[in-house]
Amino acid sequence: MFESAFKDTNYDDRTYLPPDQRRDTGGTTQWTIKGMAEVLRLGKKTIITAIQVLIDNGYISVAGYESSGHHSKRRIFRVTAVDQLDARRAALEIMGQQKLVDKKEKKYSYIANKN
Repeated sequence: MFESAFKDTNYDDRTYLPPDQRRDTGGTTQWTIKGMAEVLRLGKKTIITAIQVLIDNGYISVAGYESSGHHSKRRIFRVTAVDQLDARRAALEIMGQQKLVDKKEKKYSYIANKN
């Protein structure tokens, strides 16, 4: 996942800024939980637990979701750059932790809260 994010290079389009002030907007990867489990030959629960630990420590974050064309959404993970890691951890202390919620759990929690 980190290697895929490293190869993702999307640079800031603001050409009027000097190169040292532009942000690198890359660092995203679209690996699925199932895809990582198959490549690493681990269970999905193990992958979800490991990703949640990485999210809790600020190494990665969920940047958003993308439609996969099969009526499901694929998570987009953003890898935190090393020079931004301290700032990311400080923001996590203020804002709270992100949770990697399984789609089934989200569905059931919505039904439980609706009643």
